[in-house]
Amino acid sequence: MHSAQQQTPRGVLPSHVTDNSIVLCKSAPSIENTYEIRLTIFFAVKAKKTFELRVPPSAVVAPDLAALIAQQGGRISQQDCSDFTVTFTHFDKNKKERDSWVLGDRSAWDSFCASLHSPWLRAELKPGTSFSGQALLRFKQELSGEAIRLRNIDDESVQQALQRLIQECESEGGYVRVQ
Repeated sequence: MHSAQQQTPRGVLPSHVTDNSIVLCKSAPSIENTYEIRLTIFFAVKAKKTFELRVPPSAVVAPDLAALIAQQGGRISQQDCSDFTVTFTHFDKNKKERDSWVLGDRSAWDSFCASLHSPWLRAELKPGTSFSGQALLRFKQELSGEAIRLRNIDDESVQQALQRLIQECESEGGYVRVQ
């Protein structure tokens, strides 16, 4: 079990790094406050750079995340990003983040999607989707028929990491979110 306060140390993969800024691009239609984003903000502040969260033009950013970004001198820009990172997160029934990890960038996401054999997974797995209740059970069932050989940026088996998130969600409640 992982809590936001006891998050397993994880890596992040900024979309762009310049002399002045660290940019993280997300493609989900709604953006939740996750460890990936908070850690990227931390790295930007520590390096005395501006953090920028780029999201699609119609995306909604969670108010607590928008406030954190502003408090740390960062900014949110709404524009299309051809490259983005994808995370998988377990939020408990109180919407508290329990565990989260970064799959990788757009190329990793495309490879992950191409590796899936299940038509249901290919149709349902997209940034912004959350799985709970019957959808979580179906996610688990469909995942069990896959043989995903990809690794996330922390060098974990993606299949095992997904199974762990689903198991945590089943025992603690809540939902698994793709962002």
